[in-house]
Amino acid sequence: MDSRKKLFKKVFDGDSCRRRREEQQVQIRKQKREDSLSQRRRMDNDSQSTVPAATNYPAAGSFGTSVGLAAGGANLGGPQVEDLPRFALDMRSGDVAREVEATRGVRKLLSVERKPPVEEVLAQNILPLLVGLLDRDGAPTQLQFEAAWALTNIASTSFTRALVVHGAIPPLTRLLLSPSADVREQCAWALGNVSGDCPELRDMVLQHGALRPLLQNVLAPASESMLRNCIWSLSNLCRGKPQPHVDLLRPALPVLAQVLASSSDPECLQDTAWALSYISDGDGARIQAVLDADVASDLVKHLTHPLPNVVTPVVRALGNLVSGDDEHTQAVIDAGALTCMPSLLRNCKKNIRKETCWLLSNIAAGNRQQVHALATTQGLVKAVLTQMSQAEWEVRKEAAWVVSNVATGGSGQHVHMLVELGVLKPLSDLLDAADVKVIEVALDALEAILKVWKTGVPLAHGECDYMVLLQEADLHERLEKLQEHASEKIYRRAVDIIENYLGVEEEEELGDKLQNEFGQGMYGFQSAAQVGASNKGFDFSSFGH
Repeated sequence: MDSRKKLFKKVFDGDSCRRRREEQQVQIRKQKREDSLSQRRRMDNDSQSTVPAATNYPAAGSFGTSVGLAAGGANLGGPQVEDLPRFALDMRSGDVAREVEATRGVRKLLSVERKPPVEEVLAQNILPLLVGLLDRDGAPTQLQFEAAWALTNIASTSFTRALVVHGAIPPLTRLLLSPSADVREQCAWALGNVSGDCPELRDMVLQHGALRPLLQNVLAPASESMLRNCIWSLSNLCRGKPQPHVDLLRPALPVLAQVLASSSDPECLQDTAWALSYISDGDGARIQAVLDADVASDLVKHLTHPLPNVVTPVVRALGNLVSGDDEHTQAVIDAGALTCMPSLLRNCKKNIRKETCWLLSNIAAGNRQQVHALATTQGLVKAVLTQMSQAEWEVRKEAAWVVSNVATGGSGQHVHMLVELGVLKPLSDLLDAADVKVIEVALDALEAILKVWKTGVPLAHGECDYMVLLQEADLHERLEKLQEHASEKIYRRAVDIIENYLGVEEEEELGDKLQNEFGQGMYGFQSAAQVGASNKGFDFSSFGH
């Protein structure tokens, strides 16, 4: 966002404070996690073969058991790598029984847990044979199934593009409508692996028309495993950047909405939420398309799911929705999202708390009524301040954005609430950070707070002596240190804040006030420790929205 590149934020508005996800800053799906979820292999014990063995291949010699198979703890006594030339011959034989058995042998070799011999299979030119058997008119169901399974496991490796080169996408797409449920499911799995490889291959799968037959299988799955695999494959068609155009994915939205509303299966919910998060990640048209599918309430419902694997993509999807305009944000607020936020900020998973703070920072970047809705949600601001002061650094940074947006976009009473809840000390602590952007965010919040203090906005409840709290937070000392900061922007901001709000006149006023109050043995304020220990809620009854 251009506003985040500016030196000063003299005027704060919702669009300038609302943030899109920055790929280098906030990533839940780290690359290893991405790889493990975007492409999956099917192990040999996942299915029962239904065609009896027609050929008994001889046992392998000592050389065969050393080519990455015995090391993987699989296939001893079964097909071996040196059987591949024989398999290739039988796959060309025209004898259906021999073709099925040979294809099954290749599939079993590719289904070992570790180091499947993909290169050896490719060296025997078996890949085009697998595609040809899959695409042959009148091919037996079991032959198609074994060929699709073998292709699935090749597609789960670094050789995915070889499937595309040999023309596997069209027959895999066509067989999504096979009379055999097993074949349909296996082809969906294979296409999911192709789509998960890279955006280029994902787009090729979409261009070949795989989306609509995949959606048909989601709407009328033959089994729970088929539903899981089809939704997972669907999520891979939605993920990756550059993104598919939203119009290409629009037919998937009502189907995803139906799964979200009706399914109780954690895997289905997880992949459905990821798909919605991918589609909604972007401009207002993408966000509106997702909201038009009427998913906001069901997403909010799943914020309380007991499994983090479900909650994580749900928070991400909702976070994307509130990164749009005020109307988009209001739809999420109206769905009841804010009431779930305090419990999410107590979640043991760091990434859930981080994503929740990011979501809240964008709500806080909305209009005054939306800031007020956040501020008046019981226990929410206090939970954010706890994260800003006590959580892991990645979470603290996101919580700082929430506070800064409330301070700069809220009313004077919202600022007083922050101060009464003890915001000054953790904000001041952030000024020692190594991250320049975090310091800027903290300075934005502090300047907004000092401006309220300077203009004398009356308190709606209680008493709060800003000058004493500022002193307890060591703010002046930290601002003076920032005058030696390597960043010219930070140095200039620190100087301006000291001159405008904490100059000599203010220091003398503070000294006189402290001398009078200590001399009289009485206080007209609460200390930071007293504020933090107070259990009394902030009264917003007199707030102007």
